[in-house]
Amino acid sequence: MLAALDCESTGLALFHSDLPFMLCITYEDKRQETYEWPVDPFTRIPTYSLDDLYEIVCLLEDPKYTWVLHNAGFDTRCIEVAIQSYIHVNDIIIDELPRMFPNKQKVLRIANWSPLEFLGKAHDTMLMSHAYDNLGSHGLKDL
Repeated sequence: MLAALDCESTGLALFHSDLPFMLCITYEDKRQETYEWPVDPFTRIPTYSLDDLYEIVCLLEDPKYTWVLHNAGFDTRCIEVAIQSYIHVNDIIIDELPRMFPNKQKVLRIANWSPLEFLGKAHDTMLMSHAYDNLGSHGLKDL
């Protein structure tokens, strides 16, 4: 089954403090799921939900889906940044999680998600467009 994913962020500089605040998935059968996290208006830092991140990672790892993204590197980085931010904000040290830590399995699952493995299975419309016609526009609206 095909599924398309898109992330929105507070800006395009994910390596310089911009953070994702929304992730949308559209399935082949026209179903849609949207994960939106509230953003503090003063700090511009979203509050991520462990349950949302866990659900997203489980979907991305589900072999029944073939993923299609536009600029897959950016969207994958958004997910990775959201996970890292959740772990940092909640002061979680993965190697020191106590045996009885609440939601330990969920935290370990999201922390061990492999963006490179996901990218290796995702289809990127921007890269496909470039391979087809390297002189044309590769913007989402134009495609």
